[in-house]
Amino acid sequence: MYHNFIGIDISKNDFVVAIHQQKATFFFANNVEGINKFISNLHKKVQSMIVLEGTGSYEMLVLTSLTKSGFAGAPRQMLKR
Repeated sequence: MYHNFIGIDISKNDFVVAIHQQKATFFFANNVEGINKFISNLHKKVQSMIVLEGTGSYEMLVLTSLTKSGFAGAPRQMLKR
């Protein structure tokens, strides 16, 4: 069961993270350093379902890094019916 729902909007240079029931959004660079910073902050949010809204293939590095770190993530396109 997931206790946190996180949405990520990804572009070429950065990505924006929104966490359900929090008013703040968080910005990270879409590179290894920014992704690692995001994941280190994410470890405080166990049992999270993460949905990524990517443009082109810009979400792939984030998605791969999340998966390798043990988080459940899915591109929004996979969730469409």
